[in-house]
Amino acid sequence: MKPPEKDYYSILDAGRDADIHEIRKSYLRLVKKYHPDTQSDGNVGDTEKFQSVLEAYRILSDPKLRDEYDQSFTGHLRVEKKKEQTDENVKARAERLYHEGMEAYRAGDFNRAIEYLQIAANLAPANPHYLSSLGLALSKKKRRLHEARNWCEKAVKLEPYNANYYVNLAIVYKEAGLNKMAQRYLIDALKIDPENKRAHTEMKAFGEGNDLKGRILDIMRKTFKKGEKS
Repeated sequence: MKPPEKDYYSILDAGRDADIHEIRKSYLRLVKKYHPDTQSDGNVGDTEKFQSVLEAYRILSDPKLRDEYDQSFTGHLRVEKKKEQTDENVKARAERLYHEGMEAYRAGDFNRAIEYLQIAANLAPANPHYLSSLGLALSKKKRRLHEARNWCEKAVKLEPYNANYYVNLAIVYKEAGLNKMAQRYLIDALKIDPENKRAHTEMKAFGEGNDLKGRILDIMRKTFKKGEKS
């Protein structure tokens, strides 16, 4: 197997056992240093090096591409990948990345939130909480609302009786300017959990807080009557 011509680890000043956090830290530092528009604080823009850094990060930040690269470069996977990952290892990693992603989301760093939540969702695709949270984070990116909707819908299908997943889906539609669809899913959430605070808050944002209690009671009465007929 012919090794690749470029040493991406050297380009990013990272060791071969560097984790994603170390790689990202080096990437951000070098992007700032070599950006073509940079001409201050001792940094001089360098388009060629800048492009190399982008290319290196694209490969090393993606677990699959990184493994393929390491195989072609050394003839075998990274040492840490030799260790068999148990289901518990994967579950713990997904949980850690989820919490880091949500921390970034609450801090307003939506790019980092999406990065971590995407990995968590890929590691645990049957966990609707990760999927719905990823959709919520993606909703902050106008060009990715379609993806956001898909992730939230997957979560609803996996766990159709969780009101918060309907709320997240409603928020995606709200971000897309589709208010009627958003309200529809908020009503679905309130059918499941009439006391859901997030659903109430979102409903009030549409200026429907005054008669919301009456609407909920009406929904519950209709649902009850349907149950009696069946």
